[in-house]
Amino acid sequence: MAHDICGTAAPKIPEGGALGRMILDHYDDMLTFYGRELGLRMARKHLGWYLDEAGLPHAREAILTSTDPAEVIQLLEQAFAELELAA
Repeated sequence: MAHDICGTAAPKIPEGGALGRMILDHYDDMLTFYGRELGLRMARKHLGWYLDEAGLPHAREAILTSTDPAEVIQLLEQAFAELELAA
């Protein structure tokens, strides 16, 4: 909406590997800001939205139910690597 008001082009939405990196950065930022326990819980809704929009619903359950941030990162990397191969 801001780009319409300012008369500028909308930013390009990341895809593939760039989207995966953006999501991993967002996840890491949430863990850093909120701490491990709260960050893990707070990030779930965001990760769910990202996975749905990226077309990765099969990875959703494992990622959203994990209680280990390192495992979540590994699962996200794996899911987006599979997405890259499919493209």
